[in-house]
Amino acid sequence: MTIRSNKAVVGRRLVAVPITFDLLIDMMRDGYHLTHEVKCIRGIPADAIYHGSFTDEYKGLGYLIFAHESFEEVLYNQHIPEFVVEHQAIYP
Repeated sequence: MTIRSNKAVVGRRLVAVPITFDLLIDMMRDGYHLTHEVKCIRGIPADAIYHGSFTDEYKGLGYLIFAHESFEEVLYNQHIPEFVVEHQAIYP
């Protein structure tokens, strides 16, 4: 599988970023707002390319698949590694 963008051609160098359904559901509700700022302290590269998504209903997670040349290469029969993004709350 090759992912093409206007910047480069990236081979199968992929990660799966989990996101909870609970967070997504809360964000869709009328009146949702954060009471503080959030800073990403460990994230995917800014130029990573969104490649697709899948869900794991048993775990209650959605996964966003990203490609970037800095990620490890994933063979077709291998599991796509999980990349957990970390955030920090910043209170005034």
